[in-house]
Amino acid sequence: MKKLLLSIALAVCGFTASASAADEALCLKMKDGTVHSFLLNEKPVITMGDGKLNVATDMTTATYSLYDVREYVFGTASTAINGVSTSADFSRNGDNIVFHSVDAKNVAVYAANGTAVNAAVVNDGTDTTVSMTSLPGGVYIIKASGISIKVNKK
Repeated sequence: MKKLLLSIALAVCGFTASASAADEALCLKMKDGTVHSFLLNEKPVITMGDGKLNVATDMTTATYSLYDVREYVFGTASTAINGVSTSADFSRNGDNIVFHSVDAKNVAVYAANGTAVNAAVVNDGTDTTVSMTSLPGGVYIIKASGISIKVNKK
């Protein structure tokens, strides 16, 4: 009877440990305060060279300037998108997001997993337009002058 209870207890502990391991992540903490997370079950591979830190997983590849990385640690992945504004001075025109009175150099676009992506950002003197035409479908976070919005591109 003791052996049966011990076996069940060990099985439950092993199941709990593997379930929580799915939430473990490599977290890159940047000098600007942003955090980029890569789930460990996606097998991140870190390489460095030419002043860059490269992270490649089964799902994505990202490159960061070593100068911009404050630290990287192993921790728990974020399970929510925080700080997303529901009201801001912007509009959407198809795959273009137009920010009113925002400087183009204060705009950054991120995939839902926190990885920075390249999107065309143009300022016409009054408005700044983020073109998401070249990006694949998915959820993106656009940060512009202290506000963040979530955009679903289909």
